[in-house]
Amino acid sequence: MHSSGFTRILMSLVGVTLLSGCGMSVSKAMTRLSDPDPLKRQEAVLALTGRGQETYSQVHQVLLHDEQNFVRASAARALVQSGEVAWAADGLKDRDELVRGQTAYVLGRYGGPEAPPYLLPAMAEEKNQTVRGFFIEASLRQRTRDFIPCLGRYLDSPEEEIRVRAMVALGVISEKGLALDVKRWKAWLNENYPATPVAPATPASPAVVPSPAAAPPSATP
Repeated sequence: MHSSGFTRILMSLVGVTLLSGCGMSVSKAMTRLSDPDPLKRQEAVLALTGRGQETYSQVHQVLLHDEQNFVRASAARALVQSGEVAWAADGLKDRDELVRGQTAYVLGRYGGPEAPPYLLPAMAEEKNQTVRGFFIEASLRQRTRDFIPCLGRYLDSPEEEIRVRAMVALGVISEKGLALDVKRWKAWLNENYPATPVAPATPASPAVVPSPAAAPPSATP
């Protein structure tokens, strides 16, 4: 497993925790979304968590367009914790592994029953092994059998740690005691989930045009 990738994502999670208690006003936070300092933009995004529907479209624009990956990752977390699961799920399509990994993590932990239709297609398509680890964690948070076919796909991962973690998750979710035996798990999957399709494609998020005053910086092409 690429431990450096996990470290980057976990450090971002720590930063989110440290910043999430700020008592910034909504008006000040909305203004700071366009601040040239990315740390101030991150602080503003976190300050808008749970602060009202009128602010969430602007946080969504940060997720889509901010040039800094840790700011986009924080926007995904803020949207999930504000109940905006569909908008937060756009982070699963981000170009950066930190954003995809943290989005998977927070959707699994906080997204509730709305999360699987977004998590499952992205989980099936994800190739980055670090991010796959966070999808496995999300499946353990959700603990629904819908994740079993995707976990089965991860048994073919080139990295042993992902294969082992997938088998552990399969054991927890299925309540089958097949230990860490890939052949036994594959036989069980072929018998019980033959050619099981993955969840439907992720629904598109509504298009939102940001106001000029609050629009975050665009991503560098």
